[in-house]
Parts: sequence; C-alpha cells; structure tokens
Amino acid sequence: MATSLTATPPAGIAPATPVAPAASAAASVLGEPEVHRLVQAWLEARDAGLPAQQVLEHLAPLGLVVHFPQVTLRGRDEFRDWYVRTKRRFPQERHEVEQAEIRLTSPLHADVSVRLRWQLWRPQEPDGWIGVEATQHWSVVLRAGAVRLRTLDMDRAQLLPDSAPLDLIR
Repeated sequence: MATSLTATPPAGIAPATPVAPAASAAASVLGEPEVHRLVQAWLEARDAGLPAQQVLEHLAPLGLVVHFPQVTLRGRDEFRDWYVRTKRRFPQERHEVEQAEIRLTSPLHADVSVRLRWQLWRPQEPDGWIGVEATQHWSVVLRAGAVRLRTLDMDRAQLLPDSAPLDLIR
C-alpha cells in the first residue's frame, strides 16, 4: 500500500527527533508509521547538521549504498567521509519533502519513493547555493527494533534556476 508524506507527518504520527534512529521499543514488524518517522528523522538530522555519528545511526550497518548523480557511497565509512566533507563546504542544508510513497515488501523491508527539494548553502560565496528537485528511491530495513536506510538512489535530479552545479558536492 502506498501513502503520501508531506512536510508534516500524517495525523497521529508525531515528528521524530533527529537525534536517534526511528525505532520502536517492541518493533518486530515494519509498518508505515515507522517508515514515516525514519523519513522525517533522517532528513531532520541532515538539516540540523548533526555530527556524523548521529546521522549514521539512521543508516544500515551492512549493505549501505547511497547513489547521488555525482557520487556513489558504499558503507558507513564512505558516507561519513562524504557527509563531513559536504557539511564543511555547505554548512546549511534543507530538505523539503513533497511526497513519500511507502510500499511494505515484507515484515522487515519497505521501498520508499521520496520526491523532495534539496538545498545547500555556502553563504560566504557567490556560487554557494545548490538547489535540486529530486526523486530518491530508498530501501528500508528493520533490524534489532530500529528502522534503517539501506539504499538510497537519487535517480532524478533537476537543478533549480540559478543553482551552482551539483558536482560541487563530490
């Protein structure tokens, strides 16, 4: 079953804190509310510029692959290095979710299609803004009671008018 997620979670689902991964104390079966919380928590953690270790808590420890048009990251170490490098160059980041469709594929797995607007800033530089409208496809897994992002594939990325090139965030 597919559902939509706007910038505000659906009624009855509280926004997740970006500090801890989306988890349920007794979660043994993945459900849409847990996936909604992961979407919110993951993007809020990135937008808040949390330390890399806190952002990594939202990612699967094994089998992680993150594919952006300009780079493919395999494993938490590569993601951490990319995240630290990107935050150093672009300290401000914002994600605006336009829609998230969730398809539960098993009691432990879900596929998520996220349409969003992603912006990064380097306020001190004239070419310091990157804006992208993107579609991302995620594979999400429930392990040890925590919902984690296992794969992320940004398959559509359209630069917004006046944006610097996306390859600046390699």
